[in-house]
Amino acid sequence: MRTVKAGGRPAALVTASAPTGTKRSQDQLAAIRTWARAHGHQVADAGNPAKTVMDAYDATHRTTALAEAS
Repeated sequence: MRTVKAGGRPAALVTASAPTGTKRSQDQLAAIRTWARAHGHQVADAGNPAKTVMDAYDATHRTTALAEAS
């Protein structure tokens, strides 16, 4: 509990978090929001979309990229 009060993160949350360095530009986030709305996801007009939305976007575009490469 002390780490939370001191502003740190508990070790369990640090190891379970997503890797850093996956920042996306404002244009990429806007494209993800547009894609999400077109596919029935609810997203805010600003900020990062939910992780589930980002994962769905990445999975769809990874599959599309692999199919086009074949």
